[in-house]
Amino acid sequence: MDPFSAFSLAANVVQFIEFGARLISQSSEIYKSTRGLTIEHAELEDACLNLSSLSASLAESSADSIFNTIRRSQKEEALRRIAVACKKIADELLATLRKLNLDDGPHRKLNSFRQALKNVWGKGKVRSLEAKLNKYKHDLSLHLAAIAR
Repeated sequence: MDPFSAFSLAANVVQFIEFGARLISQSSEIYKSTRGLTIEHAELEDACLNLSSLSASLAESSADSIFNTIRRSQKEEALRRIAVACKKIADELLATLRKLNLDDGPHRKLNSFRQALKNVWGKGKVRSLEAKLNKYKHDLSLHLAAIAR
């Protein structure tokens, strides 16, 4: 076997071992968790719930009493649109995270391993939604600051 093939094989073995270790670690974390989630996903779920609630109240209040004028300003209308979009993304992320919850059942260890595998496979979608949500959160902050002036 030539040296490059040997090196490539060794790198693949190391990658596989790293993947397995990460999977076992997450599986253990999910198994020990009271909520059936990794700590990272539990914190993300809490943040999404808070942001979804805040966005819903901002969207409602901008449609009702706070900005109830004959014509809303462009800033106020932009705030309402951002709040609605933010709530939509937060709800989508919450639904994705809830799919990654551990289902209690007779085979909790096996189920926690399956959930860890789903976490690894769904990591890209969670990261993508999290990035969108952070963008909307930043936009909400900017618009609220502009309106408060």
